Amino acid sequence: LVIRFNDPGLITATHLEQFETAHGPIPAGSFVAAHTGWEWGTQGTAPGWSIPALELLHHRGVTAIGHDLPDTDPSLQAQSWWLHHDHWQIENLTNLEQVPKRGATIVCNFPVPVGGASFPVRPLALIPD
Repeated sequence: LVIRFNDPGLITATHLEQFETAHGPIPAGSFVAAHTGWEWGTQGTAPGWSIPALELLHHRGVTAIGHDLPDTDPSLQAQSWWLHHDHWQIENLTNLEQVPKRGATIVCNFPVPVGGASFPVRPLALIPD
């Protein structure tokens, strides 16, 4: 799923509930990407995920999140919460404006991390006809 946000603040549980009202429930096992449109040089603090939003995704059974941001949230508290609950994430996603809100499949191969916390990946979105 790709959820588009125009607010400069944190992505909240209310944003996710509004998405579900408009587009249907967020399925368990899904990857949820936040498309904020934020870029380096944009005035103000980068947006990010709030812990209540991540708690909602956790309770929905979401496997992973992604975003077009360099970090999950400005304070990294939400990132710490998400990762400590056995989820994974992909940062600095690009071209999310080309991915539909529902129906795409993410393909991402990565090594099993041993002694490290992060590594570069090249995710692909498979978009149905």
